[in-house]
Amino acid sequence: ANTALLPSVLPSYFPTTLVFPPLTPLVDPGTPSAREDLMFRERAFWLYLSGHRLGDLRRLVRQYSRTAAAVFPGGGGAAYIINGNNKGGVFGSEVNLPIPFDENNNPQFTGCIDRNP
Repeated sequence: ANTALLPSVLPSYFPTTLVFPPLTPLVDPGTPSAREDLMFRERAFWLYLSGHRLGDLRRLVRQYSRTAAAVFPGGGGAAYIINGNNKGGVFGSEVNLPIPFDENNNPQFTGCIDRNP
């Protein structure tokens, strides 16, 4: 790890020596489909909280010929279960966000009119 990127003053509860283990290299999964899965999985980790996930999921459906049920959480209509516990309710089947009323009401708005992924 680059120690120059660490803050010069650490809180008192931090250990005095920080050890960052190196990441292990990724292994080639072997098949094109598995490589796509790996690339989008790594991309999800690297771009966490940056607003790219929905676009990536839609791209998997549109350009990589995956089904929406296989790509989106819950498979569209499946029960909402985490670690074997049913949280009540089901996932919906929508694959994109609705256009807000303020934009849809704007006569100058010329957004996409289809709801395809």
